Amino acid sequence: RITDVSEDSPQAISNHLVCPTTDIEPCGWKDISEEECGKKGCCARTERCEQVDMDMPGMDIAFVYNVSSWDECAKLCKLDAGCTYWTWVSARYTIDTTLLNKCHLKSMYMGGVETTGLISGGADCDNTKCFKKVESKPMKTDANGMIIAPSPGEAKLKI
Repeated sequence: RITDVSEDSPQAISNHLVCPTTDIEPCGWKDISEEECGKKGCCARTERCEQVDMDMPGMDIAFVYNVSSWDECAKLCKLDAGCTYWTWVSARYTIDTTLLNKCHLKSMYMGGVETTGLISGGADCDNTKCFKKVESKPMKTDANGMIIAPSPGEAKLKI
């Protein structure tokens, strides 16, 4: 389906939209489900912002037990106005297994300490981001509207 034709000669036909590889233009807000992002005609992309095997000791303002993932811990931090950082205890933590799945909400960052099984991050760290799709190498037409063939292997037309 042709979505846009430029006014310039030769004309560019835009019919191939892809998820951007860099954060070009957000499509809504952060922390959106892939399903909701898709409904907006956009694409969801998981990004890594968590620090694996990193503790952020001290400055705890609260803690929550039975938190299923680091992403859930990050969401709890985002909901707490006083929280700016968090640390979550994963199943890989072997020093004290009674602390597994515990989320520590923190008021500030006082430095990190490498610790196997702990995952930490900032309040703005979330798992899914939603972006507008971008055009990938549009096809070009000549003055008569005929498609100018790309170099071999550069593009494929799917009918």
